[in-house]
Amino acid sequence: MARGLRKATPLQKKRSPMKWMGQQAKTRRDLHKGRDKMETAISDFMSQEKNPIANAYAGAQNTFANVGANNRILGMENPYAGMANPMMGMQTKFENKMEDVGVDTKAAELAQKQFQQNQASQLEAMKTMGMTGGNVQQMANASIKQSAQSRADIGKQEREGNIMAKKGAQQVQQMEAQAKEKKMKAGFEVDKMIRKGQFDVDKLVGATQLDIDKVTSEGAWKQQMAQMGGAADKQNLELQRDQGALAAQAGMLESQGAELAGTSNWSSDRKLKHNITLVGKSLSGLNIYNFEYKDSKFGEGIYQGVMSDEIPNEAVVKHEDGYDMVNYSKIDVNFIKIKN
Repeated sequence: MARGLRKATPLQKKRSPMKWMGQQAKTRRDLHKGRDKMETAISDFMSQEKNPIANAYAGAQNTFANVGANNRILGMENPYAGMANPMMGMQTKFENKMEDVGVDTKAAELAQKQFQQNQASQLEAMKTMGMTGGNVQQMANASIKQSAQSRADIGKQEREGNIMAKKGAQQVQQMEAQAKEKKMKAGFEVDKMIRKGQFDVDKLVGATQLDIDKVTSEGAWKQQMAQMGGAADKQNLELQRDQGALAAQAGMLESQGAELAGTSNWSSDRKLKHNITLVGKSLSGLNIYNFEYKDSKFGEGIYQGVMSDEIPNEAVVKHEDGYDMVNYSKIDVNFIKIKN
């Protein structure tokens, strides 16, 4: 080899800008397809909102609400309510049968008449026989004695009649008192039975109503608990659905971000972008932006990432077309598309 000449080395093959742009476009198409599938899945999931979750117990009824409607006990009546006093027509007034007991004067009058006839006959006989004086006086004394005896008999009868009348009056008073007492006792017993019957009915009806109220209240409480439990289940299902939708969206964004980040190098030159908006910072302090590409060949829609002039040099790749690219695998920011 001649002195001063260097061995020729093969020329390093350069990357074609058109080839690179084709690879970028293909990557974006693949990402769009994956994103479209994920969005379809999310749309299908969220379409459940068109058929809102219903409370299965919203129409729960109190099955015991009318438990006492046909209860015969509640309409029970006092069986003794119309009971009458069986002694109400009992005789309480009596007549004294001895009050009008008279004196039997006929016998005395007859005896007196017979005595007088006998005396007249004797006096006629005595006149015939010529008897006078002492015999006549003797007959007169006998007549007086007979009259006195008749009066004594009548007086005795009167006394005995008075005694019997008084005794009869006492018996009448006793009978009337006993009749009134029986009638009053019967009325008392009837009133007692009526009152006790009403008390028993009220007690039974009250206890039955209390049981009905208790059952009805428990039924109302169970109805309310069922409705509230159904509402809570409904809210939980809606929350699970919403959480599922959020998880799906997060998964889509994470997947999209991972895929985008997996491509490592993306055009991140500020000169290629517009509508740039600072939205935050990464843990390492790198600014994170939302932006759009000026030229749709780099992508359509809103993207999120960094500016190549604000990140460490080891993450910046200078492309042959003169624009900067960023190797997102070397920084703590993901390149993602957030809106079509």
